[in-house]
Amino acid sequence: MGDEWGETDTRFLYGAFNALSLLGLLNLVDVPKAVTYVQSCENLDGAYGVRPGAESHSGQVFTCVAALAIAGRLDLVNQDRLGTWLCERQVDQGGLNGRPEKIEDACYSWWVGASLAMIDRLHWVDGNKLVAFILKCQVRFLRLRYQDQAKIVQDPEAGGFADRPGNMVDVYHTHFAIAGLSLLKYEGIQEVDPI
Repeated sequence: MGDEWGETDTRFLYGAFNALSLLGLLNLVDVPKAVTYVQSCENLDGAYGVRPGAESHSGQVFTCVAALAIAGRLDLVNQDRLGTWLCERQVDQGGLNGRPEKIEDACYSWWVGASLAMIDRLHWVDGNKLVAFILKCQVRFLRLRYQDQAKIVQDPEAGGFADRPGNMVDVYHTHFAIAGLSLLKYEGIQEVDPI
């Protein structure tokens, strides 16, 4: 649970596992019980939902697989079935989506990419197409005001990444786009630990 009102979500479980493992205090929680809970969130497609019976989603896959990795229980993951579901997140434009029938988003280069990396299946996606998509999301815009009219022009001094090409940048998508590029060993970016 993430709060006193009883909301359950695998993001809370992963956050606790991550923090406790970094502090060397994972022994403070019932790891086998948490692992059983994560297993109960697995769906027939091999992916995971926010709680048992919830729709599979790439973000939740990351939290569940990373929690299992921290617990030393990646052996419980059907890596080929999950890898197939994750690879199906790559759309024709090269980007990745969070779930079927949704549009691509630069942040999923991290959520999907890190999940694939943890199960040794990152090479199952077309990395070149994914890098090309992420770089298309890099935007350099400046909003100018002239005579009460706003105009957006390119600004080679500023930058960041948007969720998809043509949208405005934000810190969230900039962070996860760069993290996704790191997993793909993009030149000049140090690789991030996917867990």
